[in-house]
Amino acid sequence: MHVARKVSMKLFRLFQCLAVTLFLCSGTMLRAQIDSDAQQLLEETADFLFKAEGVYVSMDVDVRSLEEGAKTPRTFSQIQIAARRPNLYARHVRSEGVLRDALVSDGRTVSRYCAPFAAWDQKPAPVSMELLLVNDEFAKTAIVPRLLTSHGYKDMTEGIMAAHMAPDRDVKGTACKVVAFEQADGTGEFVIQAGEEPLLREYRFENKTVRVLLTYNRWDIRSDLAEELFKFSPDPNARQVPSVDALVARGGKTSDDLPAYKLVGELAPDIALPMLSGESFRLSKVEHKQAIMLVFWSSTEKRSNAMLPSMTELTDGLMSSGVALYTINLKESEETIREYMTKQRHQFLVAMDSAGDTVAPYKIGPLPQIVIIDKNNVIRFVHIGLTPKVLIQKELESFIKIVPEDTPKPEKKSSSKKKKSAKG
Repeated sequence: MHVARKVSMKLFRLFQCLAVTLFLCSGTMLRAQIDSDAQQLLEETADFLFKAEGVYVSMDVDVRSLEEGAKTPRTFSQIQIAARRPNLYARHVRSEGVLRDALVSDGRTVSRYCAPFAAWDQKPAPVSMELLLVNDEFAKTAIVPRLLTSHGYKDMTEGIMAAHMAPDRDVKGTACKVVAFEQADGTGEFVIQAGEEPLLREYRFENKTVRVLLTYNRWDIRSDLAEELFKFSPDPNARQVPSVDALVARGGKTSDDLPAYKLVGELAPDIALPMLSGESFRLSKVEHKQAIMLVFWSSTEKRSNAMLPSMTELTDGLMSSGVALYTINLKESEETIREYMTKQRHQFLVAMDSAGDTVAPYKIGPLPQIVIIDKNNVIRFVHIGLTPKVLIQKELESFIKIVPEDTPKPEKKSSSKKKKSAKG
């Protein structure tokens, strides 16, 4: 393998680990204790970017692994982001001056390029900024893209257990306010420019495994960003594929390598397994459901750990719509699963396949694997790897009617009419 591609793959994997780390932290639903001054500043920061018609920012990303013996102890990269409403967007990630990953929408098409797999794709562009950012894993890492959406403040504070104002700081000659925060898996800071334009200048995060510093060097808030920023030119040495996101989730493997994707449209194979609760699970016996979501997972797989809380939150919110979640743990003992569930304070339903052979008809590949089944027992969607909650919800909404949780259930009407006897 060429040296440049080795470096690119290492950087890509480290960014994936960082995204998973942030995904893990934000997946924990806790009542945040954010003091009023900190809350006001974060709300102003999110609101300022959400109202901006056009945004350009360049940033440096310094990621240090704190794990002993890490193969890649430190990486340094640059990210440039340009956005102009309603749906012009460009995000480029470079390392040592070489483009490693890009997502570009010119308003008509959206293109993704991934250097580690030498691949690019092109699809019709979503009509809004929010839909554009649903599947961009770098959006979570870079922070800024999340602030371009209507739920920017919620995304900034999701998973935060406590936050308060810290002493002011000067960053490269710019006076800044500082919000220090605590999450279940680490601590960090939002360093925000003081004054009428509350722009991020630094973002810091640290836990037992990683230390992250994002430095926002140049901001340009204007509605007339040049069209040239949103043009995509594919690498002549890269191949076009149907979906780079799917290729990344499969670790670069094709659909032929991962036959689980071919299950879509087929009847869901029946499976029967013991559950952690002591009861039994049999798929064919699940009744009165509009959709069933199976999540195959293992506690040793970081992406499983990252995604399970968000899938639980999603399905809990859709119970009144007839959506049920069953997780299926693979190749772990009951003791290991129980210890993991207690430590993470999870309460979702767990079926156990300690040998991993009962679920063989589902052609399990990399974990986690999600299978969405409709009321007719037909497999509608299959996902492998870290999958955004928003995407799953949109897929469910494509074939079931979503009932808001606060919708009162209709009362059963008692019939006073008596059946008339037939005349002979």
